[in-house]
Amino acid sequence: MIPAAEMAELKVRPHRAIWLCSSRPRRATVSHTGRPVAIAAHRPGTLSFTDIFAAILMGVSVLGEGIADRQLAAFRSNPANASRVCDSGLWAWSRHPNYFFQWLGWLAYPIIAIAFSGSYPVGWIALVAPAAMYWFLVHVSGIPPLEAHMLRSRGDAYRAYQARTNAFFPFPPASEPRTAL
Repeated sequence: MIPAAEMAELKVRPHRAIWLCSSRPRRATVSHTGRPVAIAAHRPGTLSFTDIFAAILMGVSVLGEGIADRQLAAFRSNPANASRVCDSGLWAWSRHPNYFFQWLGWLAYPIIAIAFSGSYPVGWIALVAPAAMYWFLVHVSGIPPLEAHMLRSRGDAYRAYQARTNAFFPFPPASEPRTAL
């Protein structure tokens, strides 16, 4: 149901209906993904080793995602690579290192939120965010559509890349085909 204030705004500015329809799902998503951040922010206590570890983990995730994006951009900028598969740098270790590092960043929030002493049991709820992000990235909106596109556009070259490189978790490239991880 649309709140009265927003309904009155629509009568005065009907073009806002487009914004309202597109922003409601975003608000719901932000609400659900923002909860782990809020839970982590409200954990009682002082700065701890786990907080420092989580900050380092977040830094590694931002740096790793940036490196993966930069490597892919450099690869794409060379016209000779138009029909090739990027399989160097982080892309030799994972077919989707940018997704992996994005997910890794989400792990920082539960590390901050969980009080391993048991004094803040609500912190365990923060584990929902990285679990949900993993599921979406690996099984729904990340890897499946991108892999389907790459198979259509790169064919056998991408199949060979799939056979030697993990989809998500970075691991040294295989000299022989491996099963998906």
